[in-house]
Amino acid sequence: MISILLRLLLLFTLWWAVLWLALPIDWLRGGLPSFMAWHLAPPLLGVAAWKLSRRGWTWHVARTQKAEAEKKCAEQAQQQGIEEAAYQEKLARRRAHIECRGAWVTLAKVPVWAEENSAEYYSVFEEDVGEVQKTGRAAALSASLEQVFGAALGRSEALVWLPVILAHEGIPLDEVEKTWKEVAESNYLEFPPSPDCRPLPGAGNVADRLIDLFEDDPSLPAVLVLSMDSPLADAPKKPGEGHAVLVLLLARPGLDALEIGQTDFDTPKVKSDDPYVPYWERDASVDTGTIQWGHIPPLLRQAFLWRCPRMATLHKSSSIANPAAERRHAKAKRMRGAIYDAFVHAGLCDEAFGESSGSGERKLPEIGWFVHDSPGADSFVALAMALVNGDGKPDPVDEASKFPDECGNVGTAREALMLAVAVLRATQLNKPVLLAGFGENEEVHFGVSKPCDFGYSDDELWADAPDEAEEI
Repeated sequence: MISILLRLLLLFTLWWAVLWLALPIDWLRGGLPSFMAWHLAPPLLGVAAWKLSRRGWTWHVARTQKAEAEKKCAEQAQQQGIEEAAYQEKLARRRAHIECRGAWVTLAKVPVWAEENSAEYYSVFEEDVGEVQKTGRAAALSASLEQVFGAALGRSEALVWLPVILAHEGIPLDEVEKTWKEVAESNYLEFPPSPDCRPLPGAGNVADRLIDLFEDDPSLPAVLVLSMDSPLADAPKKPGEGHAVLVLLLARPGLDALEIGQTDFDTPKVKSDDPYVPYWERDASVDTGTIQWGHIPPLLRQAFLWRCPRMATLHKSSSIANPAAERRHAKAKRMRGAIYDAFVHAGLCDEAFGESSGSGERKLPEIGWFVHDSPGADSFVALAMALVNGDGKPDPVDEASKFPDECGNVGTAREALMLAVAVLRATQLNKPVLLAGFGENEEVHFGVSKPCDFGYSDDELWADAPDEAEEI
């Protein structure tokens, strides 16, 4: 305040000095109003002008800074939007999955839970151990292969038009094609001249490779995955050996939402956009969209959907290294993070943009069963610690399938059989199932199988089903 008064005093002094010393005018002759106006008005106007200019400059600087800040915020928001969109796209790729619509398994050692539950679209058959030991590998696998193929084709004749994917090496392609033709002929089915049997491309986790198979071929509606091996037939006197032949019917998501086209139902069709008109009463003579039906004839497509309902989904896995020398607590902490990532892939846990992946402090959702093939006590204890500390609910001993203890040593069919067990238990329990597979290179893969209609009762699921479904 004192500095302002001193500046005003200096300004008035300088102005009055100019008036009296620099200008040759006698200011006393003009009267008092003129005298006061010339002595007071210019300094006051100068101070006011200086104040206004100062305020204007301050406003201009503030406006410029605000504009720059808004521009910077807009650029940051745009960049964040781009990064978030990229993250959501990446998350969507991580959540890619496939659906299981059927499972037919033949085992020499059948688990107790498999004997108590069965359905027409999934079955677990028991092969006589003595018969397998007596007939030898080729005959035992051929008989079981004919059994699972017969059960699959007996469920829906549309399956004969699907490719047969060999899950691993060592499966005789000629024998598979021969058995496939014989079973199709015995069921009086029309089938392609040459069965489409091919090995599963890629390397690594079987579930991930199957998901990639559908992503790489948009024209593929479904496949039959075949896996078989019989260490029991190779070494009949060795304890703990098993025998397994299985076929999984896997399909891409969204088949039920497609317009089928002309079907074999006699239900009259109507053109309507009313959402309350059931889809089986609508006119379906429209384009099926980007998802195609492959070689399945149009008349078999509707029956395929109803005869082979959605059972459970298989999701991409989450993998971590599993060094044998690592301490249990450190291993359990990393496993917890990988398990959480697997639940993120299955859509059972959320991971917001910018959130660190694999935090061990996050709570895991409740699961109904646990499938694993932990090779030793350290790995099993680390898995149990990861589940308990993460609030995973199944008992790692009583509510789990431990390979090879449960089904015996099934050799190269182990990984596909673990997928089948996870799908079957998820379907039976109507709860998610966690899968932990230990690889040969000190790696462990965590995956999740989730029931397709998780959280709904049977009455709610079949409330809108057409009566013709019983006649298919």
